[in-house]
Amino acid sequence: MGYSTTFYAIDLPRLQAAVGGSDAALRNRVIDAIRAETGEPENGPAPDLSIVVTLDGEILFNGRTWTADEFAAELRNPDWAGRVIQFHPRQPTNAEEEHRLSTGRFAEVGSFAMFLRAAMAASGVRYGGTCFRNREADLFEEDDEEITMERAVTELLAGTFTTEDSAHQYGYALEHVCAVLGTRLGTIAGKRRLKHLKLKTLLLQDRSPARLPDYDDFPYISFLGTDELQAEVEQLRSIDLAYPKDADTDADRRQFAAMLQSAVERQLAIVTFYY
Repeated sequence: MGYSTTFYAIDLPRLQAAVGGSDAALRNRVIDAIRAETGEPENGPAPDLSIVVTLDGEILFNGRTWTADEFAAELRNPDWAGRVIQFHPRQPTNAEEEHRLSTGRFAEVGSFAMFLRAAMAASGVRYGGTCFRNREADLFEEDDEEITMERAVTELLAGTFTTEDSAHQYGYALEHVCAVLGTRLGTIAGKRRLKHLKLKTLLLQDRSPARLPDYDDFPYISFLGTDELQAEVEQLRSIDLAYPKDADTDADRRQFAAMLQSAVERQLAIVTFYY
């Protein structure tokens, strides 16, 4: 499979608001789209949701801290119906930590498990069991080296990034969000990104339209805001796009100009992903 750059037309403020916005409905739409793309049937297993209870009895879920009453009410949100939830208690490792645990609302792991089951009884969420972690750093660790795309999407939309080793996954997650919120305009093949077009464009630079953790890997992301896009379209109109030396490059230059023009006509921005 060769390298290519994929173009999306998108409302940039809407995309930027989505990252960190903790929109559960959008999360479900993106994950459903991923599952449809990978061929998993719509009635297949739902992705896990993780709950972490700290030593101080705080409930961490969907990128934020909840009180017990808030959390019980949130589980009744129909957006979570059919999801499987897994409880990740922090396993105390010494007497001091055991004392801290006992000072929280849920003095024992079993007490929170009982609370969780009662809260789920009034919701559409299913219980997926308990998974102990021995260190704070283990709370969100995956069995595999790379985090799943569903988890990457969840964390991206919550604005909480729990891993550096798989930071590139958040870049791919951003593309899935763009695919749902925006319109895929097309793809230009080419190993050297868009350099073979021999055109001046900001899309040659690595620029993410939303906050992501640093990573040095695919996908390489760039974007054009509406003003930048308008300026590039006007520049392209002023030059001859023909490239007689190579028919493929000639076609790619014309496709590039057409995609940018399409986004301008819709008053949208452009986001690109190269890998």
